[in-house]
Amino acid sequence: VRQLLILARLRNQLPNIIQNELGNMGTIGYDIEQDELYLKGEKKAQIRFALTCLAKGFSIEMTVELTGLSEEEVQKLKDGMEKE
Repeated sequence: VRQLLILARLRNQLPNIIQNELGNMGTIGYDIEQDELYLKGEKKAQIRFALTCLAKGFSIEMTVELTGLSEEEVQKLKDGMEKE
């Protein structure tokens, strides 16, 4: 029980300990929107959404507007759907 109390106190103090150790180093940040894997996942989500829009009968123009993909990208997706 004593060890659990010590761990609980340390857990509550961890943010303060980290801040004290960093001192004046400034804010450490990471822009997730610049991460390569994040961007790949974002693109995959756009493509999946575009395919859903096209399958529901949305126009190319509407799909472009909703997904943020280019007209050429959406046209390629539509062409690929028609070949299947």
